[in-house]
Amino acid sequence: MKKILFCFLSILFISTSLWSLETESMIFDNTTKGLARAVQETSQMQAIYAYNIANAGTEGFKPLAIERVNNQIQQVTFEEGEKEFNLEDQMAKMNENRLLHQAYIRLFTTKVAITQKILTLGK
Repeated sequence: MKKILFCFLSILFISTSLWSLETESMIFDNTTKGLARAVQETSQMQAIYAYNIANAGTEGFKPLAIERVNNQIQQVTFEEGEKEFNLEDQMAKMNENRLLHQAYIRLFTTKVAITQKILTLGK
């Protein structure tokens, strides 16, 4: 269980680091940077929901909880207490997150296409 969690968190950290380096090296306005952050955050959320759903049947499993401040992920921790894990709730949240992710990707792609058209003078 600990080995799986370590691998999961390592992949999450590496992908986050690479994404931030890539987006910081480009010259974009605040809207594009905000969309990039939103795509990154929904990707992280999807990984957390997938982890929780995949390990729901494991004995002694404690789901990961997401702590948000000002609508941004601040910390990912294990849920404490005897609260029952609701698989249907996690799947619904995962589906909602997937739809948000798709919308952000579509907006980001459109924004980049507009920027590309401007930089190439419409060619």
